[in-house]
Amino acid sequence: VRVLAVSTDQEPAKLQQFVRTSGLAYPVIADAQQDFEISDQYAVSGIPVTYVIGRDGHIASRLNGAGDILAEVRKALEAPAS
Repeated sequence: VRVLAVSTDQEPAKLQQFVRTSGLAYPVIADAQQDFEISDQYAVSGIPVTYVIGRDGHIASRLNGAGDILAEVRKALEAPAS
């Protein structure tokens, strides 16, 4: 399982400070620095939104707001590889 975060924060300095002080164990991509390309590709309309990508590289599930991320990851891991 790989985890990464995509931030839509408009202020790169604040994002960098947050990442440094939060001790996140995964990479954070600053989408605002890339004209929201990632947010556009995944049709992000609110935050937080979480995507679980299956073994086949396709979206296995999408959670808007709070959700049971671990349950969705387990489902994706249990699904047969195609």
